[in-house]
Amino acid sequence: MARKGLPTCYIRWVRGFLSDRKASVSWQGSTSRKRTFSEGLPQGSVLAPILWLIFMDDLLEDAPPGSSPFAFADDTTSGAPQELRATGLRTVRLHYSQLQITSTDGASPAKSRLV
Repeated sequence: MARKGLPTCYIRWVRGFLSDRKASVSWQGSTSRKRTFSEGLPQGSVLAPILWLIFMDDLLEDAPPGSSPFAFADDTTSGAPQELRATGLRTVRLHYSQLQITSTDGASPAKSRLV
């Protein structure tokens, strides 16, 4: 976020927003013990999509030359022009590999395919 030029006060606020988050589950009159969450973004938060875009921006900017990455919500697609079919396929595979390595959770092979 600092590399993107966001003010330090925003970075500190987001760090505080994501730190020391606790939650419990209540069901039929019983409540679980509180659990601390140190990873991920709060589901339903208006900040979650914005923070995801900031995170993904670096991955998309570092795409190999000749690839065309696109991202929406939590989906990422990478393509290459038809005229670069032979090298484009290698480029897209390389970008997919980079996303797997860089991702904290890893790309999901079950949900991924090369078309």
